[in-house]
Amino acid sequence: MKNTTIQQVTIAAFVLGALALVGMKPEATQMVNDSGSLSEPVRTWTIKAGSVHDGDTFRAISLTGEEIRVRLACVDAPELKQAGGIESRDFLRKMLPDDQEVILSIAETDRFGRSVAEVFVPTDNPEIEVAVNGEMVLAGHAHFYERYKSACPDNAEQMAHLESLAQDGKLGVWASGNPEKPWDFRRRNK
Repeated sequence: MKNTTIQQVTIAAFVLGALALVGMKPEATQMVNDSGSLSEPVRTWTIKAGSVHDGDTFRAISLTGEEIRVRLACVDAPELKQAGGIESRDFLRKMLPDDQEVILSIAETDRFGRSVAEVFVPTDNPEIEVAVNGEMVLAGHAHFYERYKSACPDNAEQMAHLESLAQDGKLGVWASGNPEKPWDFRRRNK
């Protein structure tokens, strides 16, 4: 969702949590973007059992049963056959266990038909969620994908910063120094 900040999504999650307390289960919340018009809905979904394929792709199911494939926005995780690929997938599986509720801020649909989204996991505090995309980068299990930063314009600068923290801490893929980027690995292995 363009022009949506983590703070705006937090507010939407708070509203969803408040409605849940009174027994309402909305499927979507409309938010006003910076230009004053309605933005794409922020929707709550659940992770489809066994669907975390790799470190940046999974399937989600809406409250109405709609199923979509989701690609994490602004990040690129190592391929499964690449160094760090299995660890990246396993880290995302821990963050997104089967049937985990998530909030998706969908920016676009990619050429493979996947919904490209920033993903947030609600916590016990309705004002706070875990930003999955950022956690993957901070843990060194995904690279900031600058080429596609338009999918998260309000958080792209933060993603770049999180990646530098992971590099400095030699976390995940950065433990070995200068890892091959997933996009280079794919190009080399066509």
